[in-house]
Amino acid sequence: MKLLKSPIRKNVGANILGVLVQFINQIVLVPLFLNFWSVDLYSDWIVISAVSSFFTMTDMGLGSVTANKFVMSFSRNESLKCNRLLTNNIVMTVAIAIIVIVGCYLFVSIFNIVDILKLSILSRRSANYVFLMQVLLIFIGMIGMIWDAIFRANSWNYKAVLISNMARFSECIIIALSLYLHLSIELMVTLYLLPKIVACIYKYFYSTKIYKYAFSLKDYDWSELKRIFIPSVSFMTFPIGNAIVLQGMTLVVNRFFGPFTVVSFNTTRTMCNFLKTLLTTIQQSVWPEYTIAYAQSNVERMRILHRKVFSLTTIAAIFISIFLMLFGKYVYSIWTRGDVQFDSVLMFTFLLILLINNLWVSSSVSLMATNKHSRIGVMYVILALCSLLLAICVGHLFNSLPLIVLSLLLIHVPLSYYAIKQAINMTQDSIGGLLSSFYNYKLLWRR
Repeated sequence: MKLLKSPIRKNVGANILGVLVQFINQIVLVPLFLNFWSVDLYSDWIVISAVSSFFTMTDMGLGSVTANKFVMSFSRNESLKCNRLLTNNIVMTVAIAIIVIVGCYLFVSIFNIVDILKLSILSRRSANYVFLMQVLLIFIGMIGMIWDAIFRANSWNYKAVLISNMARFSECIIIALSLYLHLSIELMVTLYLLPKIVACIYKYFYSTKIYKYAFSLKDYDWSELKRIFIPSVSFMTFPIGNAIVLQGMTLVVNRFFGPFTVVSFNTTRTMCNFLKTLLTTIQQSVWPEYTIAYAQSNVERMRILHRKVFSLTTIAAIFISIFLMLFGKYVYSIWTRGDVQFDSVLMFTFLLILLINNLWVSSSVSLMATNKHSRIGVMYVILALCSLLLAICVGHLFNSLPLIVLSLLLIHVPLSYYAIKQAINMTQDSIGGLLSSFYNYKLLWRR
């Protein structure tokens, strides 16, 4: 029974639901859009959604750093500091939301986003409304995530994740029903707000049952906000690095090989990255418990958690790679309906990158969960730029797509060395002890 009550296992289960919701959103809904909407209308929806998604970075990592700090302070019974952290997060998130939403409203009132975004079918009025509702949706989600810190501090992170994933699932249902009932896009995007609003309110009232908090501007602390500014901004380096790797490599491939190869490159990478989300569920599930252990100076617990996430994700990555090498061709052919030729060498190269990428991402949980991620974030951006330059040189010299993909090793090998070394030092572990977790992983998971 103790095994079934493990917070990490519950976190994994809640995050797996998120993977299923992501599958519905990215795979299942696509044919519904194409069946009930014209291609032009669906294209407009994709463009507006893509542009609005950039505003997810406007909190500058404040929510993640605040959650870590709250868990640490809660574990040390520092209630006054906990209140200051929550108040700071609320004030800053609401302030950013107001500034961005008002700014977006003024922008679309002055400029015609239909012309700017080259939209095909939406009128200016409809495009403005859909865009503003999409931006509002992002900030409602941010406000709802403020209360996640309370759930994390009580080892109830899985409950917050479940609430969020149920809201995302409800959004998918609303889209599907709206398409089936032929509702207008304006009505659909309005109904689309409801699940996150309900989730935000529910999280707030649920959190007050486990931690008594009342908002007061007296708790606002500018000095505390300044202390977490650098770690917060440092979280931005990871989406920036991802953008360089994902979008930059696509542009390089298009430059040297053309559109047909770009399709093969992106679809192969997408298939590998989607399965990579299974590894992320384990990494995200360990994060809250690691923060608690760090706050309590429980080095043994930190060591066990690092060994867990490292061994389990590595083993899972190996099995995923074997599965894709054996059955990837068939899965790929069904998914693309045979319209894109499968490249086994390209698949093998992406899987090699996946295996090495997993090493540093798993160990970096130790740094992310303790707000010690600034250096590795900067390293990631610098190495991503260097990798992109190397890919351009390889394209000029060798004209080989697999070699261009292997340029990513310039990122993942140094980061793996750094992240593993830092995690071992933090947990007072050794390489031998870390490797021993592979044949003791069953026992390790039960501790």
